[in-house]
Amino acid sequence: MKLLIVCLVLIANSVYSQEPIPSKKVIVISDIDDTIKISHVRNTPAKIVRGFLPYAVFPGMNYLYHTIGTQFRRANFYYVSAALKTVSFYMHSKTLEYAAVPPGELILREGQSKQDFKLSALRRILSSNSTKRVIMFGDNAEYDPIVYDQIRREFPQKRFLIFMRKAYPDGNPILEGQIPFVSPLEVAKALNEAGIITFDKAKWLADRILKLAEQDIVETGGKRFFPKFTRELGFDIEAYFESYREYIKAPTRCVAFYL
Repeated sequence: MKLLIVCLVLIANSVYSQEPIPSKKVIVISDIDDTIKISHVRNTPAKIVRGFLPYAVFPGMNYLYHTIGTQFRRANFYYVSAALKTVSFYMHSKTLEYAAVPPGELILREGQSKQDFKLSALRRILSSNSTKRVIMFGDNAEYDPIVYDQIRREFPQKRFLIFMRKAYPDGNPILEGQIPFVSPLEVAKALNEAGIITFDKAKWLADRILKLAEQDIVETGGKRFFPKFTRELGFDIEAYFESYREYIKAPTRCVAFYL
């Protein structure tokens, strides 16, 4: 009985409390191109055209990032892109504004190679911040899997949770310890399993994202929500949806949350 009472209290607190966890802080680091924005960076003509389309964003990333932000007393967001600052600062600023992601520092490249720039930018962020928990978002178009893995190894005192959008079938391999995702649906589930958000909040987030995905299927055939390869290689979108519809219907689980 005592265990049951504790269990019910945990559920009540996690489901109904809208307050951030007072003792927790987090750093959220996100790439932009092909992570938040649909950029097609591996296709040069498409990349040039997309560079002038700040509104071409993946649906649902804003819900995802804002949900993470509400779970912590302090959430510092950094948007780190290897795009050249002189060329891309205005458009990337507009992309973040249109995507309606949480406010944060926009960091762009100023002359270094892409890989060296990202390594130095991430080292600066993590070295200057004592926060232990770090959530990172990238994609497999270019160097994110390699760079993020190296940073994880360089900062063993940090607690990393690394998500990598599988945007290209022939992109860089997603490495051990990195969580691949096609859409924010996988991320919502993984955040609950990692103890970042409650099960009910994960279901709420998945429900919101599913509605956006279904709307996109009607409006564009899924071009905004799913990477191109998911449609070209026979990805079963309906089966994917159905698995998350079942996830949303599942009863609330009793798990310890941030104990």
